[in-house]
Amino acid sequence: MAVTEWAIYIETRRPDGSRERCEIGAIRRDLSAPVPDDLGLRLAEAKDLLQQLQLRMIDGQIDQSAALDRRCCHCDLTRPLHDRRQRVIQTLFGMVPVRQPRLRTCPCRRPEADSSGSGGRSRRVSMLLKGRATPELVGIQTELGARLSFREAARVTDLFLQVASAPIT
Repeated sequence: MAVTEWAIYIETRRPDGSRERCEIGAIRRDLSAPVPDDLGLRLAEAKDLLQQLQLRMIDGQIDQSAALDRRCCHCDLTRPLHDRRQRVIQTLFGMVPVRQPRLRTCPCRRPEADSSGSGGRSRRVSMLLKGRATPELVGIQTELGARLSFREAARVTDLFLQVASAPIT
């Protein structure tokens, strides 16, 4: 049995210069009895890889954006984390669960020191998470809805994208 496996990794390079590498998927092919369907990447595999890539990217962006907002602009202390709220964002590559951080007021006890101006929410994260869907998904849904019936637009969307699937875990 001649099995070949491709491992797909992503590497995050943060602003501080640190790097993190993680595997987002693997693809296996048995080359001992090849069939035409074994050639290249299948649509289902591509969807799964894109979902995992989307999940890792969004998690990284939320974490890094929240870390920037945790520094008080007046005393430079790190603001404490109050909790994280669970949300689900619809993207072109699936529904992604997001843990949106909420920050406590700075210990210097000055309400104006809350640089987010958003009642404890991370300003940068709030800017990223406007609405329930990404603008790119909304644009494609709008375009398909204008050109096709609802049923046909939903079928085309489900065929190529993961937006109607359950949240990524």
